[in-house]
Formats: sequence, structure tokens, C-alpha cells
Amino acid sequence: MATKILRVSIVRSPNAGKSTLLNCFFPSQQQIAAVSPKYNTTREQYRGVFTDMERQTQIIFTDTPGIVQQAENRKRYFRTLVTEAVDSIDQESIDIVLLVVDAAAKLSNRRKNSMLKVRDLCIQQNVDLFLILNKIDYIKNKRELLPLTNSINDILKYEEIDIISKNVNQNKKMEKKKGKNNNNNEKKIKQSKKTNKILFNGPSEVHYISAKENDDGVDILKESLFNRAYEGEWQYDEDEFTELDDNDIIAEIIREQLFQTYQKEIPYIVEQMTTNKDHITPEHLLLEQTFYVPRESMRRVLHGKNFSVINKIRKKCEKRLTELYNELYGYEKVTLRLVVKLKKSR
Repeated sequence: MATKILRVSIVRSPNAGKSTLLNCFFPSQQQIAAVSPKYNTTREQYRGVFTDMERQTQIIFTDTPGIVQQAENRKRYFRTLVTEAVDSIDQESIDIVLLVVDAAAKLSNRRKNSMLKVRDLCIQQNVDLFLILNKIDYIKNKRELLPLTNSINDILKYEEIDIISKNVNQNKKMEKKKGKNNNNNEKKIKQSKKTNKILFNGPSEVHYISAKENDDGVDILKESLFNRAYEGEWQYDEDEFTELDDNDIIAEIIREQLFQTYQKEIPYIVEQMTTNKDHITPEHLLLEQTFYVPRESMRRVLHGKNFSVINKIRKKCEKRLTELYNELYGYEKVTLRLVVKLKKSR
């Protein structure tokens, strides 16, 4: 049986549940995409590799930060997120883009602009676009999904009329200067309408899912992606599930707890670094991760009263890391040490 492959990029407007969707494709011990209710928990682009041996199919997912409007997020951090999200589509190796949209959120201008950005990139790269309406469990009346779908389809459709009309208007101005008859211009405008053609007629497929519940809609999406796979050589070994190295995996698991635990800007400001790995025994691994913060007040917040908050994070992360390292390397126990330090001013 010939091997098959499919390369998928998952993009979304902020907080649409993209990382939750990615985790649906993997067993619990391999779910490393950080998930939280806050915007842009995912900081960097990385790949998740799902291999189904029975189908002899490998699906490579590129997980990206949410596409956000640069004008509304002036900080360098958010400008970087925009670049990472765009780069995930702007390459020839992508076969399908999954545009994940929060079905329960208002269709604001910011979200519309994010969708248009994705659409334009798909047109440029000639890539299929799937519209994924997530969080449908928050929609009590499922009939509301149809008008929402129609609205998004209308937003995503793209015709050539704007480009042609602009050229005609420019010609019209030039001919006015030369004193030529305007009837010729009117004919050109009419001709331009006849030559209009639709360049993008909306998403190739629309899926309704609840990634949080991992419902039937997710199963239907999985089946659709398997059907889209084509014959090709696998890029990764069958037991690989990510291209992240160990330090990145550790940081991603801990980052998820940071976002779920702390409020406001703190999770975005904390810089993480794995500063020590010590094999206490062949079955026991000690990991140390250091958080760097700019102010003493933030260090106190991270610690909590009598170190209660950071110890809570440590215990949750130890459990996840033990499961993961047992699966990957056979460790029976992982002990995690979390250290908070002030970042040195440059």
C-alpha cells in the first residue's frame, strides 16, 4: 500500500480554538499545543505530525499564532505573531488551510480583516481553504449557524471587478486630459463588467465542530482530510509527532499553565528558559525552568502567597511531563523545578 501525505496549515483569528483542534488529532500524552481562554497563547509556528499506520497516511499540521491586525497591536510581540501566521501559508508546500473561526463570537471588522488576509494568501498560493466554525457548543439555536456561514462566504468571495474598475477609472482621467469623447470610456466600463470573473468562490468545505468536546464534527473533518491525502513519501518517521525539541515541548506545556493561571499581561511578558536537566536515576528526570520577569512585583505575583501559585503550576506540569517523557523515553518520574528571576536590564 502506497504511503500518502497531506500538509495542512491551521490559522485563525485570535482565541478561536485552533490549538484545541490540533490536540484532537493526538493522544493525551502527545497534546503539546498550549491551550487557554486568552488571546494568542501560541507564540511560535511549529509542526505537529499525525501518522495513521492503518491508512498509511501522514498529515503534517503547521500550528501558528492567530492573525491579528498590526495597527491594533503595536507591540513588537504582536507584529511577530502576524509574520509567523502569514509565513505558514506563504509557502508552496501547504495543501490545505484550515481557517478556524469562533462561531460564538461577534463577526467584528477585525475578524473580517483577518479572514480576508487568509483568503488573499490562499489565492496567491492556489491553496484550498476549509472554513472551520468552532465552539458550536456555545450556540443554543443551531439554525443561527446557516446565516453566519452565508455571511462569511460572502466576505471570502473575491471578484476581479475592483481591479478592472480601478484601471478603467485611471484611463478615464487620462482621456479627459486629452479632451477625448467620454463615450469611449463608458463603453470600456461596460466591457469591464462583462470580463469580470470570480477568482475565489468561498471555502472548498465548511465544517461545524466543538474542538473542546472533540465531537462528531471533528471526526468528519478528520475523515475529509484523510480523503484529501495523496500518494507521497512521508517527511517524518512514524513515531515522530512534532519537530519541536525537548526544550520547546517543556516550554509549551508550562506556557499553557501560565496562561490558564495568571491574569492580564503577565503570561505575555514572562520569558522562559530550560536551565537544567539532570538524570537522577535512569527512571527519574529532574527539569528546571527559569522564568525571567522585568519587575519585582511580577515575581511576587508569580510566586503567590507562600509560593502557593507557582507550586500549583509545578504539580500540574509535572503530571503532564511525566506522561510525555514516559511515552517518549520510558521515564517513570519527572520532577520539575520552577525558578523566577528578574531580567537584567541591558
